[in-house]
Parts: sequence; C-alpha cells; structure tokens
Amino acid sequence: MEHTQEEDTSQLADVDHQIAKTPGVAVVGIGASAGGLDAISQFFAALPADTGLAFVFVQHLDPTRDSQLSEILRKISPIPVTEVCDEAVVEANHFYVIPSNKELTVKEGVLRLRPRGEAPTPWFPINAFMASLAEAYGSRAIAVVLSGTGADGAEGLKAVKAACGITFAQSEGTARFSGMPLSAIGTGAVDFVLSPQEIAAELARIGRDPAALRESADFPVAGKDDVLRKILALLRSASQVDFVNYKQSTVRRRIGRRMVVHKLEDPAAYLEYMERHPGEVMELFRDILIHVTSFFREPESFEALMEHVQVYAEKLRPDEIFRVWVAGCATGEEVYSLAICLDEVLRGGGRRAQIQLFGTDISELALQKARRAIYPDAIAADVPPVRLSRYFVKLDEGYQVVKSIREACVFARHDLTIDPPFSRLDLISCRNVLIYMGAPLQQRVFSLFHYGLKRGGTLMLGSAEAVPATSDYFIPLNREHKIFRKNAAPSLVPAIRVPSTLPSHEAEPVTAGLDLQSLVQKTIHNKFAVDGALVRRDMQIVMFLGHMGQYLDPAPGTANLNLVRMVREELAFKIQGLVLSAIEKNAPIREEGLILSRGEESRRVDVEVIPLPTNVPGELYLLVLFEGAGTTAATTGDGSVPVSQEVAENSGQLQQRLHELERDLQQARAHLRSIAEEHEASVEELRASNEEVRSSNEELQSTNEELGTTKEELQSVNEELTTLNEELKTKNAELGSTNDDLKNLFSAANLPVVM
Repeated sequence: MEHTQEEDTSQLADVDHQIAKTPGVAVVGIGASAGGLDAISQFFAALPADTGLAFVFVQHLDPTRDSQLSEILRKISPIPVTEVCDEAVVEANHFYVIPSNKELTVKEGVLRLRPRGEAPTPWFPINAFMASLAEAYGSRAIAVVLSGTGADGAEGLKAVKAACGITFAQSEGTARFSGMPLSAIGTGAVDFVLSPQEIAAELARIGRDPAALRESADFPVAGKDDVLRKILALLRSASQVDFVNYKQSTVRRRIGRRMVVHKLEDPAAYLEYMERHPGEVMELFRDILIHVTSFFREPESFEALMEHVQVYAEKLRPDEIFRVWVAGCATGEEVYSLAICLDEVLRGGGRRAQIQLFGTDISELALQKARRAIYPDAIAADVPPVRLSRYFVKLDEGYQVVKSIREACVFARHDLTIDPPFSRLDLISCRNVLIYMGAPLQQRVFSLFHYGLKRGGTLMLGSAEAVPATSDYFIPLNREHKIFRKNAAPSLVPAIRVPSTLPSHEAEPVTAGLDLQSLVQKTIHNKFAVDGALVRRDMQIVMFLGHMGQYLDPAPGTANLNLVRMVREELAFKIQGLVLSAIEKNAPIREEGLILSRGEESRRVDVEVIPLPTNVPGELYLLVLFEGAGTTAATTGDGSVPVSQEVAENSGQLQQRLHELERDLQQARAHLRSIAEEHEASVEELRASNEEVRSSNEELQSTNEELGTTKEELQSVNEELTTLNEELKTKNAELGSTNDDLKNLFSAANLPVVM
C-alpha cells in the first residue's frame, strides 16, 4: 500500500507516538513471587487510603488452586481490593489482584484476562503485564518489583522505564527472596531501591504531586531553553555525544523524570544539582539511551527479511563473507537474533557460508552486556524452544549465546552522528533508532547507510520508521516490514557535521560544508597535468583526476571503487603501504622509481600520497598522485625487471643468469603453492575434527539444557507452592486467632451456651 512522505514524517515526528495516551489515572504495577505476601503486607501498612493511584498486583500463583490472595489483602489494605475480572475498568484508589491460572494485560484503561493455557515454564506474567502497562500509560506507568526468586519483572520494569515511567525495586536487605529485585536493579533501569514501607511513602508523595505524572509537553523544562542548552552541554562534555539534534521531546521527558527522582521542580535547580553531582550527568545519559529490545522482536519481520537474504545470498561467491551492521544494537539481542537467522539460512543444509556481524552503540555499558552474551531466563518467552536449545547454553545466571554465534559478532562503540560508517556491507539493521533523531541527522544516517552497503544490499528499519519518499537512496522491498534495497544512485558520505545550536563559546569548530573540488585544486595548484585519485581512509575512490587509464586495471568480479583493487597489480601493494604511512604520519609520502610494465616496454612512475586537512571529526581524505618519470629499456618477454639493452647485448652471461633467477623464482612460487595446498588440506582435516568435537559438545549441551529445564520447572513449582503456603499460613493464623477468641469467651462466660 502506497503512502506519502507526509505520512512518513508524521510517523517520525515524535517517539511518543509509540505510547498510547490512555486518559485518566496513573497505574502502579506491582510484581512479586515467593515472599511477596509479607512484602505487600508491609507495603499496605504504610500506604494511605487516598493516593489518587490505581494498583495492580501480579504474583506467581498455583494454577491448579483458587487463590485466597484478595480475601487476605482486604483485611490489611486501606483501599478496596478486587480480584480482577475480564474487562474491568481501572479506577483510582483501587487495588486489583490477578486471579490464578490467568495472564493479565491492560489496554485503553481496561484490564484484560486470558487463560494461561499451555504457557511455557518458567512463566513470566509480571513481564507481560508491565510491558502492556508501559505501552498503555507511558509516563504515567509505575513499576514495582518486590520479593521473589528468578528474574520475572526485570524486562517489564525496563519497558516502563523506556516509556518514561517511574520504577522501584525492593532493597535486598528487606526482601525474603532477593532474586527478582536484584535482577531488576541489574538492568540499570530502577529509579528507587527502597523497603516496602518506603516505596509506599514515595508513591504517596508522587500521587500528591501533579507535576510528577505530567506529560512531556507540560514539564517545566520546555520553557527553559537556556537551561536545556547548558544541560545538553554537560551531557556532551561527559559522554562525547551531542543530543542537540535528537528529538527534544524525548530528551525533555527524560530530564523531567530525573527531576521527579530527585524531588526537584525547577530545571535550574536540576542543572545546579548536575553541576554539584557529576555522576548524575551519566545517570541522565543512561536514561536517555534506555531502549526496549528483545530477541526476535516482531518475528514476522525476521521471516520476511530472511526471504530477501536468501535470494541475495545466492549471488555471493563461495569465498565472500556476508557482512551485517546493526546500528544502535543496545545490549545485543538484535545482533544475536540476526546471527541465528543467518546461521539457519546461510549455513543450513551443509553450506559453509561465512557471516560477520558488527553491533554498534554509543553506550559502553550496553556493549559490555552484549559482549558477555548472557541474558535472563525471561528470554525463554521470546526465543522458540528449538532455537533456545540449539543456540543458547543454560547457566546459573541465565542463558548464554553459544560460542560459534558469539565469534561471528563484533561489538564496538560508534556514534552515527559523527563516526564514519562500515563498508562493503550486505545488510544493515537500524530499528527504532532514527525515531530519536531530528530530520538533519536522519538524512545523514541514510547517506551513511547507502554508502556502506554493497550494490543491491538490504536495509531494515523499525516498525515506526521509513525512508522519506523523496529519497533516492533506497527503494522499498517490503513496506509492511520496512525492508529496503540500496538504489544504484551514487553515494558520497557527507563530510558535514550537523550544526549545533549550543552557545557559540561552547560549540566545537565545524564546517558548514566541504567542497572537495576546491580542496583538491587548492592542494595541487602548483602541479601541472596531474593524474591521480582522491580517496577516503578506507581506500574508496571519491574523485578521479586527469587521465588514469594507464594506471588502472580493475580486478575481475563485483565492481569496486577500492583503489587497491582498481590500480595495476605492480602498484597495488606499494600504494597501500604509502596510504597507511601517510595516515599514520599525517604528512605527504612519496615513492619514486616504481616500475610499471606494459608488453615489451616499461616505465618508471613516481607516486605521492597527500593527506588533505579538514575540520570534520572522523573524516580523512587523501590525494594519490601519479607522475610518469620516463620510459626504461625493453623488458624480457614475461615482464620481468628490465636489464639495460646495452648490457643485454654485450653480456650473454648476465642474460643467462637472469633467466636462471627467473626459473628459480617460478620454482619457489610452485613450492609455495604446494605448501599452501597442504596447509589447506590440514585445515580441512582440523575442521572435520572440530566438527566432531562440536557434535559431542552439542550432545552434552543438550543434556545440560534438559537438566536446566527440569531445574526451572521445579523452581517455578516451588515459587507457586511457597505462595500457596504463605496463604495457608495466613489462614491458619486467622483460624488460631478466632479459636483463641472463642476460648476466651467460653472461659469468661458462666452461662451455659447452646449451639
């Protein structure tokens, strides 16, 4: 279905379009497991009756028994407690409890139930509810994780944080079981770590403060542009990332949330707080970068992408590596998801295609998690069981991606706004990153992607993103799943850093534009009839000068503008060395007397490499100039190093010696070729042995995973039994109290009683 550029622009207008604005009350989602009844009792003891908030309590319950939880909580709660029924409308100052054997979500202010059914074990009902809470309520969602074992609630709390909601976790010292709170804290997305009583007091404060739950446009930061610029300057100084050209609504919402955490109402006071507490600058930086990601997000998109990849990969040579760049990879789930899909498509059926994936992000903390490749048990809800058993190893702390997939993935810090792109790529995935950027940055990023992809390469965007209809960089392959193919239009990475709107005394020097032609002419103004090429740091040709036909001999295969592959074989090695030396020394490098042979004749060539100065960070251009120095004497028939004609005629012995040396050289080359073939055979044998070892390892891994699954099932059942035991203990305590009352009544009354 066709759509206009205006539709694309409206999609990208603000990240807030992802979050439905459900009107009405703010909702507190509370998750707990083993030990949760004790924690929620302490919570209620400190909670006032009129907070203006709605509360929804999700706990791991035994699916085979009706829960008595709501009945127990009614006796200790200062507000009405209701067991959720389907289509219940959320109201302020009400407490809702999940029934047993149900999954709970919220949408448009209505609580929705569905049967647990054949849900996987372990089950993650807290994550499911909090994710729906984040989507429905955005900045008016509040997440609380209390006592429990395992990691349920961590990913859901992270989703609430990404939607600019407020997050809490119970402190380790006050939790009977600290597994769930510690997992939540480990995400880096928790605003407050408090005891249950302190959480209740803080929620009461937030409920009484109208500013705490306002939408982004109402935050006082919006009218304080000078303060905002100074805050962004502090951010840039500490993180080396300039957020000026990111979506300002998102940045302001994050700043507003940090003000709520520190109980500050005035942006100037928050700026002063940042100046006095340098650690807060990085906390804000991490908050801005929190994005929700998961394995195989939108599975239909992966299936559609792999269909195109399979067709594209059929054109690759057997020795080519399929190269992928995942820009804005966060903690790596997207990278490993693509690696797994590519392994199935390109390596399945006995094929041995090589794959290489580059995951980049501006958050070093996120990249550290990606490199470890260890993820919580909750990924079992996103990863199909077959893939989970084949591509993951069960550890005590979660699941780790298998070594063969980890080795294919490289993670590095990279800023799309200033750093040069990767090149010779077959696929780029950049999902839900562009929505955080302004239009100038988006345009630059699209040009980077176009430059980095091979001819016919594929670009995959997020569900809320699209290439502008006026762009000639990409053509759509699948509009529904946002898959595009590189257009054949010429690409040139813009050497322009998007101008900053920070005050002039804080701004770095930038170039309003870079006229390459003028820069080249200025450099070679004193040279006559120059032949050469202008290249980038990665040897890609940007511009030809003069007549280059006598120096070029493109290598067979896919067309490539890499200078080393374009020049004649005699010059390639020397030119590569000269360019590397010029980059290292940042000074012109010259080599004279290189021999260029053509038929029976040869000529000497002088080569000079000149780095071009620019003010653009990360950009480097080099002039590679060729100067003919005259023709030498005729060469031998096979193009070997020429001997002077006079010497050749007058000295038969020298000529004979030359032929002997050439024969020895040919024999040495043949011997080297033989050694190389033997080496390849040895490598093949080692590969076969390695595959046998890997097969044995997979069998052991399968056994280990079965044991891990059994352990998880026992843990899940144990949590449900613990919850049931807590309910029975409470009931038993009530019966004991009632029995004591009756005994006291009978002992105090002297009258006969008939029942």
